[in-house]
Amino acid sequence: MPLTYLDQNALIELGRKARNTDFRKKLDSAIESGSFAAVVSSWHLIETAHTANLANATELANFIDSLNPSWLLERRDIQMLDVEEDFYTFLKIASPSKPRVTTRSSAFAALTKQKDSIPSNSKCLRKFMSGMRPISSD
Repeated sequence: MPLTYLDQNALIELGRKARNTDFRKKLDSAIESGSFAAVVSSWHLIETAHTANLANATELANFIDSLNPSWLLERRDIQMLDVEEDFYTFLKIASPSKPRVTTRSSAFAALTKQKDSIPSNSKCLRKFMSGMRPISSD
């Protein structure tokens, strides 16, 4: 199944189009069939929180949740996995490749360096977003 990483502007535009009932039905059908699989990262949340309009941020967080996306690990975590795999290859030690795209729970656990503890069916982005403060431009 191909994965689609949408930048913030594409994600916002897709969310706007999904307000249309017919388009939303087509989007949901594509998600259910597996022909569309979104990938997002914590940077989507950071950019979403960079607004004074909490209603827009909340709507976007709800939309992201509705996509049931996979989550891309942070750059440093991906780099660490790449170096680890290259090191094992250099030593000629067989080692399984670890995924760079994972569940929200696993991505957040890697980000916070804590145990994976978010229920996979939890729709928590709205709650997460409401706890974030907009980043000031100072």
